[in-house]
Amino acid sequence: RSAAAVLGKPLVVEEFGLAREGEQLTPSSGTASRDAYYRWVCNTSAALPAAGVNFWAWGGEGRPGSAEAAASALVPSAELVGDPPHERPGWYSVYDVDKATHAAIAECAARFALPPPAAAARATAPPPPPLPPPSSSRGAGPEAAAQA
Repeated sequence: RSAAAVLGKPLVVEEFGLAREGEQLTPSSGTASRDAYYRWVCNTSAALPAAGVNFWAWGGEGRPGSAEAAASALVPSAELVGDPPHERPGWYSVYDVDKATHAAIAECAARFALPPPAAAARATAPPPPPLPPPSSSRGAGPEAAAQA
């Protein structure tokens, strides 16, 4: 049995990432290697008893500030792009325009997605008991009692 099963805790594979092609930081640089790596981590994790994965890091609309900031982890950037101070700003950033990476993340999320709560409840709940057969009286409510 896995450590997660023994402990009764979910396993989450977290903070995985890969720099853009050629270790570039700009949104125009490629992401094919990173996208393939994200898919590999997702597929490998899905084969484990993993409950999910967390990639590193969402940069969104943020961009490294200056060329100097982008070249060094020691120069602060005007924009927060998800990277810690010891890494170059934008190093592992997934930008809002990285559509291929977004697709890889969406595919991965679908692998770990749970059904909506109502559907999950229907799937696990026992069926309701059968309805009783109709009574021989003409009705079932107070009107029927008043007619009798």
